Parts: sequence; C-alpha cells; structure tokens
Amino acid sequence: MADDLDDDWWVEEPPTSIADDSGIKIAINGKKKKTKSTDNRETTTTTTEQSKNIEKKKLKMQKKKNSENSTNGASSNGVKTPKSKKKIRPFAKSSDLIQIIRQDFKKKKSQLELDEILDCYTPEQNVFCKCRENSKQSLNEYWSSIMSKKKWQKQVTKHNELCGAPILIIVASSAKRCIELGKDMKQWLSTQDESNGETLKDIVPKKSQCQCLFAKHHKIDEQIKMLSKTSNLNVIIGTPKRLDDLIEQKALNLKRLKYLCLDWNDENVKQQRLCDLQQIKQELLTLLTNDNSLRQKFKNKKAKICLF
Repeated sequence: MADDLDDDWWVEEPPTSIADDSGIKIAINGKKKKTKSTDNRETTTTTTEQSKNIEKKKLKMQKKKNSENSTNGASSNGVKTPKSKKKIRPFAKSSDLIQIIRQDFKKKKSQLELDEILDCYTPEQNVFCKCRENSKQSLNEYWSSIMSKKKWQKQVTKHNELCGAPILIIVASSAKRCIELGKDMKQWLSTQDESNGETLKDIVPKKSQCQCLFAKHHKIDEQIKMLSKTSNLNVIIGTPKRLDDLIEQKALNLKRLKYLCLDWNDENVKQQRLCDLQQIKQELLTLLTNDNSLRQKFKNKKAKICLF
C-alpha cells in the first residue's frame, strides 16, 4: 500500500506510555524511562527514619529493663543473678598502720629517717591498745572496754583548768563521720557510773565535754579562739588536716592527752576506709609522723593509739 503523501513522514511521533502504580512509565515501543515521583521518594525517606527511631527507642527500653533487672538481681532472660556482695575485710591491727607508714615513706625518706619514725610504733613501745573486734561494736561499747568510768573520772579532774587540752582525740575521715562519732561519744559521757550513780555530765560541764573540729563551714581562726577560751575540754573529734593545723599553731594543748583513736574500719558508700582515701591517708600520716608534740607523746610512752 502506498504512503499517504499528505502525512508529514519526517515528524516522529512520541511513543505512548502507560504508567504503573510504582510511578515507572513503560513505553509501548519497549523502552523504559524510570521517573520516580517526588511524593513517593518523600514517603520512603520518612518511613525509613520512623523505623530507625522506633528501633532506637526499643534498644533504650531494653537497656533500661536490663539495668533494672540487674539491680533487682535478675537478668534479661528472667534468671536471677546473685547480688554483688560487700567486701569482707579483716579488722585493722597495729601491723597495718606500721605497714602503711613503711610503704609510704620507703621512697621519700632514708632508711635512718624511716627507722626513727617507726621507732615510736614498735611493739616494745606498747603504744597500741586493743583494736575493734567486730562491726556491730559501737564506739560507746568499744571505749567502755578500754576506759572504765572510775579511771575516766580521775583523768577528768587532772589539770581540768587548762584550755584546749583534751584527754581523747578521735580522728575521722569526714565532717559527717565526726558528727556521728560525736553522738556516740556524748551517749557514753551521759551514762551513769555504777559506783556513785552520778553521770559524767554532772562532774564536768555539758558544753565542754566533746567538740567536733573539721574544716567544712568552720574557719580555723574561730576554732582557735574557741579552744583558747574553753577549759574542761575532754574529747575532740576531727579530721586529720584540721587537727594537724591546730597542733602546729599550738591551739591544741596535748599535756592531758592519753589516747589517740583512729576511726580505721569505717567505710563510706564506696566501701573506702580511712586508709583507702589517698588524700586523707597522706594527711593522717603527716599527723602521725611529723616531729611535733603528738609524736613525742608516743615516743615518751605518755599516750596510746586505738584502732576503732
């Protein structure tokens, strides 16, 4: 059949196409043209982002459940796991304090200086009292086993006119612990003596029985003024640094001192003792090893050390 001469044969007709649901156009002549719609692209990106956010939330929730189960003693599978046990440590002995002094000053001082320091704490000096026996023993009970009420009354009446001159100094790790020990000590001071029925508060004024000395919220100048005006001060509870500073400035008179009690076995929230806290340990060692009046008391066998 002959071509129609009226038609423009040199003009190409565009191929017709059919669009499917996915937005891809298929040409009739067999050629494909992939043209994704913008709407479809936006919907796919939003769905992928939403799925990622959901997965992240699921992971966070799973981690929270696992942490809660671990604290309650159960794992993610529902099986109970044993709780972390508290460290059981042996109670302190006199050899523990000597060992810490030796280890700390081994590299800092010569052998002669170290021997001179440790000479105050040898068994021959008989410096140490009996140590705390168990964790249930309070300060009240422990001090009653060392000091009888009759002996305490004799010590109280000697040189009680001196200001800032304690019979007992208790060294604690923090201000909070000083206050706790102060409550126990005041309870011991308020108990009755079986011999005459009088309390120690009746013999000595109540205000001057026990004082807590620490750096938190208290200036050292104010404490020096208080010590210079306070007589009948029998018990002082403080932190190592503040006690050392007061001894150096001669605000504490150690003429009546008979006992230095170290709150050794008490543990904080992180199960750290007085000797485990690095800064407190260094301050305690400087207090015990400095060539001051406190060390001379131990050397002359006029005072003893208690490990509570």
